[in-house]
Amino acid sequence: MTMQNFPPETSQNAPASPPPERFNRLSRHPGETRSLDPRYSAFIRSMRIVLPLVALAIIATLLSWNTLQHDQIAPVKKDPRTSTTIGKNELLSPRFESVDDKDQPYTITAERALQDTADELMLLEQPMADIVLNNGHWLAIKSRQGAFRQESQRLLLKDNVTLFHDDGYMVETESLNVDLREGRAETDVKISGHGPMGTLDASGMHAN
Repeated sequence: MTMQNFPPETSQNAPASPPPERFNRLSRHPGETRSLDPRYSAFIRSMRIVLPLVALAIIATLLSWNTLQHDQIAPVKKDPRTSTTIGKNELLSPRFESVDDKDQPYTITAERALQDTADELMLLEQPMADIVLNNGHWLAIKSRQGAFRQESQRLLLKDNVTLFHDDGYMVETESLNVDLREGRAETDVKISGHGPMGTLDASGMHAN
């Protein structure tokens, strides 16, 4: 009979190989005590006190914010430069029609009008007024700015005022006060004009 040599069995009962040296360093042997860093211990103790205080401070802040009343908030101050635009009605391409005391019809138009709700004064941009006279002629006036009181039928024109007459006359000035009810126009500033009969320069005008 021939005997065969077999490799030794590796059973569970076989003794385990000794752990590597680096693992032995991690294991704690009986009777061995581990020393802690004093600074680390002091940090842990301080955190046990600081963290609850921080939590209490956050809760107190949230409670005080929720109890804040609206009347404790300072109102926003309004810019006094914008107060003049409050309470004004705006009209685009306004048109006013009426007659004077001689039943002569007139019309006033503008690109834009602003009216204060507490005042009858109407501020006009690019105003133009024209009137048809009883003798068949017509007059027209335009300017860059103007103001109109509808109740008293007074029209104040400023900035590049130009007056036209259908006979071919034109008068220019910087300010003109027109009483549409009585048919008068006057100014105390320099005027210049021209027409079929010649040219005109004066320091003021009073006409009807």
